[in-house]
Amino acid sequence: MTLAFATVQKRFLSGFCISLVILLAEPNPVLAFQQTYNVACHTTNPLNTGIAVSVSSSPEVVDIENESQNLFKDHLEEMLSQVKAKPFLSFYMDDDLKRMEAEYYDLSPHEAPKCTKDRSAFSYDGPIVRPDATCYQTVTRAYGLAREGKVGASLAEDVALRYEKHQNETYASRYIMKGVLQAVVDSKDYDKAYGILQRMEDRFSETKDIELAPDTRMYNTLTSGLSRFGAAEKKYSANMTITILEHMREKYTSGENPMAMANRYTYTQVMHCNSRVGKGGPTFNRLEGLYHQLQDDYQRLGYETLKPDALSALPLFQVAVNSRGNYKVLEKAFDIYYELQDLYATTGDEDFAPVEAIYKHLFTSAARISHSHSSRIEKHVNDLISAMKTNIHSPSVYTLTTAMNAKATQRNRNSMKEAEELMRAYSACADSVAYQTLIKGYARLGNAGKALELLDELKDRPGDNFLEVSTLGSIIDALSKSSRHNKNASSRKNASLKAEHILNQIVSMYLEGEVVEAETGIDGKVFDSVLRLMGRSRGNAARIVAVIEDMEKLNQLVPTQFAPTSSTYTLAIDALARCGDARGPKMVQKVLKKVEEPNIRVLASALSCVAKGNSEGVVRKTEDLFQQIVDRYKLGDRSATVNAQTLTTILSSILRAPSPDAPKRAQKFMRQAIELARSGMKSLAPNTICFNVLMHGFARYRQNEDAWSTFEEMKALDSRGYDTTPDAITYACVARAVASDFNTDRAVNRIDEIVAEVRYEIGNGDLKPDTQLFDTLIKSYAFHSKGEECVVSRANDLLCDIEFGYDGVSPDLMTYKNACEVFAMSRAPIASHLALEVFHKAENLARDGAIEPLDSDMLSFTILAQTRGDAYDAVQRADEFVQDLENRYQRLLDTRCYNTLLAAYANSVHEEKVDRVGEIFEKLVSLQKVGKKNCEPDTSTVNWLILAAATSHNTDAEIDTKNFQFALEHFQTLHTPEAGLTPDSLTYEFFLRACQRLLPRGQTRSDLVGKVISLCSKAGLVTSEIVCEAAKSDFNTVLERLDTTEESRRDSIVYIPDDWCRKVPKRRRKKEVDLGYVREHDIAD
Repeated sequence: MTLAFATVQKRFLSGFCISLVILLAEPNPVLAFQQTYNVACHTTNPLNTGIAVSVSSSPEVVDIENESQNLFKDHLEEMLSQVKAKPFLSFYMDDDLKRMEAEYYDLSPHEAPKCTKDRSAFSYDGPIVRPDATCYQTVTRAYGLAREGKVGASLAEDVALRYEKHQNETYASRYIMKGVLQAVVDSKDYDKAYGILQRMEDRFSETKDIELAPDTRMYNTLTSGLSRFGAAEKKYSANMTITILEHMREKYTSGENPMAMANRYTYTQVMHCNSRVGKGGPTFNRLEGLYHQLQDDYQRLGYETLKPDALSALPLFQVAVNSRGNYKVLEKAFDIYYELQDLYATTGDEDFAPVEAIYKHLFTSAARISHSHSSRIEKHVNDLISAMKTNIHSPSVYTLTTAMNAKATQRNRNSMKEAEELMRAYSACADSVAYQTLIKGYARLGNAGKALELLDELKDRPGDNFLEVSTLGSIIDALSKSSRHNKNASSRKNASLKAEHILNQIVSMYLEGEVVEAETGIDGKVFDSVLRLMGRSRGNAARIVAVIEDMEKLNQLVPTQFAPTSSTYTLAIDALARCGDARGPKMVQKVLKKVEEPNIRVLASALSCVAKGNSEGVVRKTEDLFQQIVDRYKLGDRSATVNAQTLTTILSSILRAPSPDAPKRAQKFMRQAIELARSGMKSLAPNTICFNVLMHGFARYRQNEDAWSTFEEMKALDSRGYDTTPDAITYACVARAVASDFNTDRAVNRIDEIVAEVRYEIGNGDLKPDTQLFDTLIKSYAFHSKGEECVVSRANDLLCDIEFGYDGVSPDLMTYKNACEVFAMSRAPIASHLALEVFHKAENLARDGAIEPLDSDMLSFTILAQTRGDAYDAVQRADEFVQDLENRYQRLLDTRCYNTLLAAYANSVHEEKVDRVGEIFEKLVSLQKVGKKNCEPDTSTVNWLILAAATSHNTDAEIDTKNFQFALEHFQTLHTPEAGLTPDSLTYEFFLRACQRLLPRGQTRSDLVGKVISLCSKAGLVTSEIVCEAAKSDFNTVLERLDTTEESRRDSIVYIPDDWCRKVPKRRRKKEVDLGYVREHDIAD
């Protein structure tokens, strides 16, 4: 071995001199000396004296060098420990390394790397040593931890390049490259990061040096960075992670890189990236494939790092959450959950036990499922809750709340009860959010009472009783919904008062600053709900206006969120119109004044509300408001469109008002609108819908003449180019109105004309055939079919039209039911046969599923049709038909059907009708006892029994007495509280007829008649027919009991007192009764 010696003078940074002895095992002494000199030149002497540097392999000298090197490393390590808190230290560390390189390798200023920071207290101040790989590794780690973006990434790459330069082009190991990769990943330059990994793979393939191979951790660094990538690059990160995973599997399985085995963390990050790409089935299927691939790798390789534990399945459940109610995805997520549960139960391995996050995600997904699918996942949710109770002793508040939400989503009483039980079971961790989840759930069900009960309980809780305004708003909505179908005035008023109280609390919370800015879910609609409630409960006018004023206060505090809308003012006006307060109209004007520029929609709503009022001058105020609408439109106000829809609203409002002159008022507005349209306001021209609304009102009020004249006017306007072409609704409404005409000939002729026009329009293709239209046309004949065989034939022709005459339209159950009603109302000989034929048609179609199943009305009309014709044969035929129906349709036969048969017997001349009606009655009673509630006897049932006895006059006094006892027994039944029935006017009329026909003249009959009159008069049910029947039995008693004058007594005229007929419908009230013909009957008798 050749020894070379050199003496080198240098200044040491540490302030002392060292002597380096370098042993060079080189065959060339000159080369050995040159190498020795180059190394020695990197030392310094603070005294600037010549120091002999000897080449030696002395252990003491090597220890001194290692100690100096350790000083530099310790300095770097100490700064590395602070980099996370002080990222800028990474630059100082790199600068120290650069200075060390410049000093040690004696680099010229041009060659030396540029520092980024000036020297400071952080800079290194120690001996010069040769920086080794550990120093470079520490600096790159610092850049990896500092996360200084692209600047840090560029500097970290420069560190690795400097290492390779000073190490005779030796490649940087993966320990150095890990920091570089982390810095590049943190700079979000993922393509460059992937390029670094590929370059390392190439170097490893070239050198076979395992220290150069990128390992699993480096690949995971890149996938972890991609999982944190921005929302805009979700698809890129998903595709990139898939590429990385496939690359790792390919390198490992081929043996090219044994360090690149993908582990459970790799798969989890890849699944996480792909979970963000989309939602629904495709995304879940993609992740499920990755999860199964992980399972396959674990089965094939058996490494513990590949075990597909519960945490690795979390991205699948996150996709279920993101899918927001996708039922199929949720079903698959539950399949994964059940698979984990089975593995845990089978192996006992805690890694497979579903973690709390899985429960939370599944509960959240179940809570977002649609109501239509909620019942299908109910079992899954129940299983999940049971497992949670077993596996999680103390679930977090969030998990508990999501579980309760999942139960509340099912929206039924049982599920809400279970949700409440769940909260009670974990009452220790239940907070105000859990309570409010229950409150909102019950509110969605419309159970305002339970929601209020829980609200009171929450307020009484010590400590955490934070309350969201959205919770209070949901209770108001529940109160509004629950009162919608509740007709009880007291309940509605109570709901309105509670809603007002809660609204006041909301207002107070906003005014006192108790509502956080991030809280949402409530706006002006909550005020609308309260106003709607106040309208239904006829609330106080002053309080209605106060609600508007509170809303305006909040609008100033929270602009736009509580701005009163036209809907708000409309609801307020509606409420004022219904409140019944004398101040209502004045308050309406006050509300209108609050609107700076009331648009036409608000004015139209005000008009409709005023039109519904019952105060004096309603018509004038309505006209004034309508004129305001017209004036504003003429002035160019286009904030809302004035068109036929406005007119429709006005007409609907007027026709809904319970006023006899409503049709006339509506017609007046219609004619005014027509005149305005002719004068220039063409947008206000009434259209077909307007006329349909008016026609519907005429039909409702039975204004047949007005309906017909309006119909003619509608057609005249249509011929002049207005949009008033009659449609199916028009013809149906006109037919209904015309059918109310008491003049049968005129009504039938007009119905015939309508039918002919409908057939013509359908034939031309201007009118689409409509089943409901034909149903109405057929039914319109029912009012005028008595004894008219031609009417029956026309109805039957219409039925044939809809059955065979038109494509695209077919009869429904209502068609056949209306036809049967026409036949049932007719006494024509063919009616009963046609009704039976129609019944069998409907029966066959219902059996085939072509129409709806038959109902009780269909049976009742057919039975009634069978009772027409010859009295004896008809009732016998009807009885046989009912007996046949009992074998096939017993469930459809109801009280009305049996009453129809009873009425037929009661009005027949059947010799044994009393016995037969008694048998039918007993059958009804027996059916009632076995639970058929639709067969309970009613007042009409008993009335027909009494009439059957009353019309069974027989020459045998014994039989008459028996029949009278039958009538008396059932008459007394109606006056027995236990029976649950109340008598009506027909009860007294029929029983008095029984007295007159079945009892002989005498004191007994007179006393009985007197008692019946007393009972009837107390009930307020006395009619002229009752007075006549009583007079037939005892004329003098009637004259004594009723009001008369000397002149009226002479003319046999009596007057029914007002109190005696108070419960008789007005159309049947006839207070003056002429008994002249009764006296003649009495004398003859």
